[in-house]
Amino acid sequence: SSVVDVLQSNDRIDVYVRRVLSSNGRLRVSMNPVTPEKVEADLEYFAKKRRLRAEMLKVSDLQVGQELVGKVCDAPPKSFGVLVNVGAKRNGLLHVNFMPKAWWGERWKSELARNETIFVKVQSVNLETKTFALELVGTLKMLEQQLLEDTRNKASVSFNALKRVSPTSEPVTMSAFVERKVRELMSEEAKAELEELEKGISSEPIPNAPTALVKETSQVVEQISDVTNVQPEPRM
Repeated sequence: SSVVDVLQSNDRIDVYVRRVLSSNGRLRVSMNPVTPEKVEADLEYFAKKRRLRAEMLKVSDLQVGQELVGKVCDAPPKSFGVLVNVGAKRNGLLHVNFMPKAWWGERWKSELARNETIFVKVQSVNLETKTFALELVGTLKMLEQQLLEDTRNKASVSFNALKRVSPTSEPVTMSAFVERKVRELMSEEAKAELEELEKGISSEPIPNAPTALVKETSQVVEQISDVTNVQPEPRM
């Protein structure tokens, strides 16, 4: 039921003051009793809300080429792209033209799920309309998989124990910022696998073939030298 089904004009009701808005001279009231715990929880909630708003990026703060972590918005995708929340006061537009060419057509709609974490780069900023466009660097899932594949390939080169893995998609050149964020946000299972792979690479270096060959050749030369340097016994 709605409020109009319960209350009518000129009804006398008891209300409790929840919050005093000194900025505009208004009150927030409730028909439910207000306890000290409820007041404290409300104050904490609104203080957190103010902090988050203060920490939001301004469109004027964005720079072309700046890399950001964002989430695909809940709003249904447009025919030309999706809106992305990057922590700014307005959402940015990720146009299909700034996605991988392999995604053009209808594929991108299945690749970018709502609320999915993605990495983007600021493509343009319009200060007059306070809007900005984005370019896709990659989804968290895509970059997480690429980081694991790259590390597995390094391990296969070091140990000759694993078959080299071919990338599942066109590789992305990750900046230090993107790689650091991928490591922070990747799943716990992926983190554990990555840690084991990197631990093995750093702790068990294997001598390369040229070094071993040079060592073996040196030993043969030394043996030949010993033979040729033997002095003949004097004849009686």
